[in-house]
Amino acid sequence: MRCLFTGAVFVATLWTATGRAIAADAAQPVLVVHLQVNEKIRPEELLTATRTVSEAFAAVGVRLVWATGHARLAPADGCFHVDVVILNESLSRADGSRATEFGKANAQMRRATIYYPRIRAHAGTTGSRPARLLALVLTHELGHLVLGEGSHARSGVMGPRWRGRIVFVPGFTKDESTKIRERLQTWIQN
Repeated sequence: MRCLFTGAVFVATLWTATGRAIAADAAQPVLVVHLQVNEKIRPEELLTATRTVSEAFAAVGVRLVWATGHARLAPADGCFHVDVVILNESLSRADGSRATEFGKANAQMRRATIYYPRIRAHAGTTGSRPARLLALVLTHELGHLVLGEGSHARSGVMGPRWRGRIVFVPGFTKDESTKIRERLQTWIQN
């Protein structure tokens, strides 16, 4: 089935219900990211982060579409849908995660949780740009959603820990890139 996505799509700095179809190249899998933001993030920061994540996936041959709503409510359109929720301070504390975690992913549930206050604090402490660190965490957690449990690597974007100032978002390795494309193609075809 060819991916045909119709719905609310993230365009520029606005969420808009476009109602127009986005057809994917048959050779390029599409990952639809349903983003729910429960924290006040500057629009230009969120736009920079989502563009950076889209570029990281484009480099491996995957097109990202940013959307509203929930993945479980998405129509059977041939795309692979996931949820990403960015939490505020109170929701981050209530989540029960370790204070050192920036995010977590549950591949079975196709859901990633991002702890934005921790990202912002780490960016301030290390002199990193918040948008860059947010992009790194988003890319990493989306990687887990596609690559599955136990997909940490020794280094790169799938490395388990980042220390110091974040100056760029590393890409996926060649093996990770191949697995991401293959898994998305398999899931989309089934």
